[in-house]
Amino acid sequence: RTSPPVHGRGSRAALGTSAEFEGLKEEHEKLRDEVVDLKITVDGLETERDFYFQKLRDIEILCQTLEARPDPAMTVNQFIDSVQRILYAKDDEEEDEEGLDRGG
Repeated sequence: RTSPPVHGRGSRAALGTSAEFEGLKEEHEKLRDEVVDLKITVDGLETERDFYFQKLRDIEILCQTLEARPDPAMTVNQFIDSVQRILYAKDDEEEDEEGLDRGG
């Protein structure tokens, strides 16, 4: 954005420049606030991604364990229960407590 040159008194040119500067300053502040909001959003999304990735990793470990050491006594329902316990655990502590309570 460029404004046409102002001829004559310097105060009119300075006034236009000052108004432009204030406008740019406001725009800068808005963009800065938007960047802060986006960083907060990204942090939240990364936390959520890591949370669900860990759940998938725990299910993968469960499957690998059963593949390496099959349990003939395990039924499909028991396997489903194990997967659901991982999926619906709210955090690592709760999942660990449930695993200890059930002997897992």
